[in-house]
Amino acid sequence: MMNRIVYFLLGLLTVLVSACADKETEVPNMRFERRIYALTNQPVEVTLYVAHKPEQAKTLDVVFDGTAVKGQDYSVSSEQYVVGGNAEKLTITVTPLHAANEQKNIVMRLKSDPSVTTVLDMTPRPDLLYSFQNGKEEVGATADVSLELFSAETGSRYYVEEDTPIELEVDPSSTAQEGTDFEFVNKKDTVKIGKYTANFKIKVLQRDAHRNVIILRPKLSEADRYYAGRYPKTQLNIITSYAYDVEGEWVMNKFICDKKYIKNMYDGMIPDAEFENIPEFNKNDTFTFTRLAAGKYQLTTSLESNLKYYFQPSAVGIFDGEFTIRAMRSRTKLQIMKVKDVNRFFSATKQSTDREGYVGLRNYVDPDTHELLLDVYVFDYEPTDFLQSLNDYGMVGTTKPKMTDDGNYLRFTLKKKH
Repeated sequence: MMNRIVYFLLGLLTVLVSACADKETEVPNMRFERRIYALTNQPVEVTLYVAHKPEQAKTLDVVFDGTAVKGQDYSVSSEQYVVGGNAEKLTITVTPLHAANEQKNIVMRLKSDPSVTTVLDMTPRPDLLYSFQNGKEEVGATADVSLELFSAETGSRYYVEEDTPIELEVDPSSTAQEGTDFEFVNKKDTVKIGKYTANFKIKVLQRDAHRNVIILRPKLSEADRYYAGRYPKTQLNIITSYAYDVEGEWVMNKFICDKKYIKNMYDGMIPDAEFENIPEFNKNDTFTFTRLAAGKYQLTTSLESNLKYYFQPSAVGIFDGEFTIRAMRSRTKLQIMKVKDVNRFFSATKQSTDREGYVGLRNYVDPDTHELLLDVYVFDYEPTDFLQSLNDYGMVGTTKPKMTDDGNYLRFTLKKKH
């Protein structure tokens, strides 16, 4: 009898142990991907790892605690994980609603098993200054725009500790219209970890004299601890000289880089005799552009100044490309007109074999007279009758345009003949 009782109890214990073992295998072995997350200004995906998934879907409620307030400091994509089955959801996205101004945290735990816990640390980022690289520049066909981040405390470049997206928008004071006069190649960029610059690009669609100013600003706010730096906005002035009002008869307005200007640049370095034949202002000089086709013009000149030794009475000019003149503190973008019949020697006695010369052109409005001007740069010649010493000094380029340094090119403005 005693043996039967012992065998009965052993059998019952075996059944109980087996039942417990089966029950334990139904409970998933779970943990969060990380014990601590950094939550600053970008959403964070919190993933639940499950070792033994049940065949049937099981919903696991999540409790959100901590010093940060859900709905005020952050939002969540869901308050539940779904484990097992055919439609698992093992990731919850936590999104900060603003930049942290003080140290806070979020404690996430499973309601059914509080030991499965993770913490999201909301650490304040330092105050940052933002500034465009340039406050103003001119745009031909395209423009590259860069925005930089700096530490507000030290003023030095701030190398971000996490990927930081930045988006541009058009300031209401712009006269150019997005989608009509220009478009963004990209208006969003991400400052990568360890970098401090976001880069953007725009493309000019058309050129209108009354809609030629683009003013851009970033979508950044002081609420997120971003503050305006040196250039919080950038102004892009669209060059409207491709086919905009080039046609017609133009008369001399002002000779900007003439004999006097160039002599001041090289006085004492070059013999006085080499300045004698440099062209000067002559009110009777005229240039007439007659449109032949898109970007192609017949150029007819009537010249009394020494410009007549470069420009011929009649030649064809074709717009082809852009060039940026870089002076000490400025950059000026020009449209290149390739004039098919010039004297590259700029000489009264010698004629160059190569008859094609590059001339830089742009339109702009005189800020004092409000008159439309045609700005002309003669920056592609070979010094023969003046500035011959520049050849010896190695200051003549090897490719066209050859005379692009300040002090080497001639520059004058023309105004429409009334």
